[in-house]
Amino acid sequence: MDDPPARSREPDEDDQPWLTILLDALHILDQGLHHEVSSQEQQRGDRVGCHAGCTACCQSNVRLRPLEIEGIAWYASTRLDDATWGRLRVRLGGPDDGTCPFLLDGQCSVRPVRPITCRTFFVFGEPCKAGERLFQLRSRDIFDPSDALLERTALRLFDDESFGLEDEPAKRAAYHAGRMYRSALGMPDVDWVATIDSLRDAAHGDEG
Repeated sequence: MDDPPARSREPDEDDQPWLTILLDALHILDQGLHHEVSSQEQQRGDRVGCHAGCTACCQSNVRLRPLEIEGIAWYASTRLDDATWGRLRVRLGGPDDGTCPFLLDGQCSVRPVRPITCRTFFVFGEPCKAGERLFQLRSRDIFDPSDALLERTALRLFDDESFGLEDEPAKRAAYHAGRMYRSALGMPDVDWVATIDSLRDAAHGDEG
């Protein structure tokens, strides 16, 4: 498994502290996943089957935490050109067909800020196939990240003031109580078009 890229700082972090928290958390997760997946590959004697262009797991039934929603909206509003956003806007505004609406030309259009659920999903051996009953037939091939890694990731996310958690014991207690997942929304339940359009309009207004 390739080493995760170094954590680069975004200019927008200067006035959006939540973005620093999210990007830090995702970097913590990516670094930990690199070590854990590589270790399991050695133990199993088998490599991850996932590869660029494989989209069988790119489905719309992913649940997103509020910070993840903010991150995706930020990226789509500030990093995608008008042509790409125009295409993506059509997909986001259309009916839910079960496929992730952020998938364009077989690639994740928001890959740097893709959800934690997507980042942690790996399958060892043969790549999974669309419609395959993976959890029923090949559950042993599915990577399971350590609770320690997920907790480290959550502790950084809990630094966001929206959680109102002031110290580490409170953050650990919140993690073990499942608070990270209580406010999650299904991807189709987010009004992506209105949210991203508003952010893009604001960004273009600032440029003017």
